Amino acid sequence: MRNEWRRVGTVLSISRFPVKAFRGESIDRAHLGWHGIDGDRRWALYRVDSVSGLPWASARRFPVLSTYEVLGEPLVPRVLLDDGGVRPFSSPDVAEVMSSVLAENVRPFQLWRGTYDSMPLSIVTTSSVDSLSSHVQHDLSLERFRSNLVIDDETDRAFPEEKWVGSEIRFGKGSDSARLRLDRKTERCNVIDVDPATGKADAPAFEAIADLRRKNLGAYGSTVRPGQIEVGMEVLLRV
Repeated sequence: MRNEWRRVGTVLSISRFPVKAFRGESIDRAHLGWHGIDGDRRWALYRVDSVSGLPWASARRFPVLSTYEVLGEPLVPRVLLDDGGVRPFSSPDVAEVMSSVLAENVRPFQLWRGTYDSMPLSIVTTSSVDSLSSHVQHDLSLERFRSNLVIDDETDRAFPEEKWVGSEIRFGKGSDSARLRLDRKTERCNVIDVDPATGKADAPAFEAIADLRRKNLGAYGSTVRPGQIEVGMEVLLRV
């Protein structure tokens, strides 16, 4: 087994999405558990009439959802609605408003282990976002990529996390430091074209990444050892 660790960067930002597809919240620290970051995507809008195996309303299908802000504790979230009112996400008012906005019958739903499409944790590096921004000649915000962790990497190559797939990364050098395994590349969709502040597509990011990297940018991971993650924390790769 490989037992050497090499520093590859630091944690630039941590994002938690209390409600799937809604705007994320930036936090300074988080607990990484067996089901990802505590409070991440534990709520979603359930598409009542959907027969899909993934019946949650997604930002890919409904990009306008990325403009809605979640307030309060992630396990008991409140939502700022278009009329300026704040309602508990679980309230009938939210179901009515969201059904009208999406033109589809939806209901708030809670799932304690998270409403993930693929895997419970996602990362992206600053090098990947910078490389894509340069290619499309558009300053792409980190928020477009809806990743839990942004790593300010210290590599000299573009899209470095692709090479990390299959390996473990750890956060800090402590004996109890959080660790995760990067299991697969993140296959992107056209949601990265969308400015999360407006819900409108304004950049050809998806077309570019489809041509450059076969739609892949970033990586999905799963927990190897639970623990605390903080902004500024050293990130090490098992080599």
